[in-house]
Amino acid sequence: MAGRSARAMSIGIAMSKSRLASTPWIAIALTISVAAVLAYGFTALLGRYWAFYHLDTPGTGMGLLYIVLPGSFVVGIAVSMLTGRWSVRRGASTARAAVSGVCVAGLILVAVFVLEVWNSTAARSGEGEGAGDLAPFAKSLIGQ
Repeated sequence: MAGRSARAMSIGIAMSKSRLASTPWIAIALTISVAAVLAYGFTALLGRYWAFYHLDTPGTGMGLLYIVLPGSFVVGIAVSMLTGRWSVRRGASTARAAVSGVCVAGLILVAVFVLEVWNSTAARSGEGEGAGDLAPFAKSLIGQ
């Protein structure tokens, strides 16, 4: 009986090690996928904002495609991985670390968009009465 329980324990340990070994790869793949979605969403939102308030120039589309999209993707992955690694070192599970890393990357991209809105207030308000309001842009995002 003792031999069987030792064998069952070794099988259980082997299964848990294989499960633990596959979990980080799944978390990394999901983190990269979510970082790509965040980067695309950030780039699309920034492009719509610039186009709505006529802040874009003829080269804006290429700048969004070649600078903003890859830059936000790299920043999203780097922040997600570093935050996730820090969380795992502090004792969090791999799944929780991946989610917290993606959330921090999303918050950073939101902060960068808010900073862009704040920096472009003067350029946005030069179009006439009510042009500096963000309500028409928010309504255009909702579709009303």
